[in-house]
Amino acid sequence: MKDPHLRILALDTTLSACSVALLADSEIVGFETARIARGHAEALLPMVMQVCAQAEKTLADIDRIAVTVGPGTFVGIRVGVAAARAFGLALDIPVTGVTTLEALAATAKPDTGPIAAVIDARNNQYYAQLFDGENRPADKPQLLQTEALITLVSDAAASLTGPGADALAAAIAAQSSCRSPIIPVLTPDARIIAQLATGREAQAPNTIRPLYLRPPDAKLPHARTPRSIA
Repeated sequence: MKDPHLRILALDTTLSACSVALLADSEIVGFETARIARGHAEALLPMVMQVCAQAEKTLADIDRIAVTVGPGTFVGIRVGVAAARAFGLALDIPVTGVTTLEALAATAKPDTGPIAAVIDARNNQYYAQLFDGENRPADKPQLLQTEALITLVSDAAASLTGPGADALAAAIAAQSSCRSPIIPVLTPDARIIAQLATGREAQAPNTIRPLYLRPPDAKLPHARTPRSIA
């Protein structure tokens, strides 16, 4: 059940932007966003303070934290989830997680019909999720090979959104005469994340978990086996 009086601080650092919004009494009263490839950790706290200043609120006024939990970049996901946990624990308030894919789909706001939110995961793979015309999930967030995703999107006659939409649309066009409409949304909008969180269950800060869908590409070097001493 939605509480119209909730004050929600929403954070997104999962992709190539840092976005912060504050919702109070069902209205967005503060918002900051910046397109950045790196440096989310350094940018986030100053943006939070700017948003609070816009809204004439302090952190002590916040009732809940909302955060995108992934999928996305590994560093970005960690920054956002860690910040949400830290704010929640410090302020003794709960946290609500929203997936990056549902935030992208909700930001796109399709008029009718299904939509697929897609993020290029490299190596001929995409993070993807299909939503119906009411923005309800039609399946779970998945890591799919390009061919499998083309089949999914084509069978559903879905529009595309997200930072992987252009590349996937080109791949679809290369295989058939079909053209998938694109609703251009490259990064989640913290204002939408705050609104999505209003009708959802919150949880204890230390229980919020990132959604990676696959292990990181970078591997730590293996420890060398010590040589035996004769």
